[in-house]
Amino acid sequence: MLITPNPGANRDKLFDTLRRIRIYADNMRNGDRHDYLFGYLSWVTSSARLLHRQVREADIQALVHTDGYRMILTSTGYMGEYTAGSQQQFLADLITRELEQRIEDVDTVIETLTAYTRRWGGVDTLAVADSSFYIQHPTKLEETDFCALLEAKPQCGVRLLAPIVVIDELDQLKEAGKERPRWRAGYTLAVLDRILSAEGRGTLASASKGGKKLTVEVVFDPLGHIRLPDVDDEIVDRAVAIQAVAGRPVTLLTYDTGQAMRARTGGLRVKKLRVEPESREEPEERKPGTGIRAQRKARAAAQRESEVLPAMRQDGAHTTQ
Repeated sequence: MLITPNPGANRDKLFDTLRRIRIYADNMRNGDRHDYLFGYLSWVTSSARLLHRQVREADIQALVHTDGYRMILTSTGYMGEYTAGSQQQFLADLITRELEQRIEDVDTVIETLTAYTRRWGGVDTLAVADSSFYIQHPTKLEETDFCALLEAKPQCGVRLLAPIVVIDELDQLKEAGKERPRWRAGYTLAVLDRILSAEGRGTLASASKGGKKLTVEVVFDPLGHIRLPDVDDEIVDRAVAIQAVAGRPVTLLTYDTGQAMRARTGGLRVKKLRVEPESREEPEERKPGTGIRAQRKARAAAQRESEVLPAMRQDGAHTTQ
């Protein structure tokens, strides 16, 4: 289970918050059962308050405001004023089981965050490339000198992170569109499929002389993650999340101007690339064609004009009257 720190959240503070939540839950589980329900509800309120602004609301729902929490609230309302007997024991068992599950999940979150922090916290330059880079860059993935492109020291190397949403977009591009994008998308996916392990990590020989190998890693969506409607927004969102977990800058590689603007607004470093135009002269306005499609468009435009102009004249006549 991997939670997503909010942009600007302090990673060390988040670790401290998670440990405090875990200790509080463990003390409750092993402590006095007097006012057990009140203590549990206090833990829920306190935990949600501590996590607020540090992680996303969906993560708070997954860690604190769970189905078990809602079941306990429902059971409390159903039992009414009963405070002893089998009903009370049933409620206590529900709370104990929920606390055990919360402790287990918090432990998993801490372990997962620690693993990603160690993996992404080295000296390698971190980069995320969107699909426009893989399609439009002059050199193919295996031939690109990422150290030179990112102005990174060759001895440090580069870790190229690929959010799974980018892989999905390349999958779509290889099936549609123009010939070059289709070929590039298929080629890139074939290279990744060849080098990546079952965990989604692999290496490519560096294209720079004396450089370290390029590390490539697919970043999968966290369990229960809901993607943003716009793919470009989702890519930036994933890159920002990587930066928050890594605790150091992530650079976005893109040929897309809008994507570059989104990334800068999100606090990412951006390497905005561009394809040089064949000519800097403004092209002359093209004359209308004479083919079947051009004739059809001309007839449609004439039809629209014949419908609009009489209506405008009629409106003008009413106005003058």
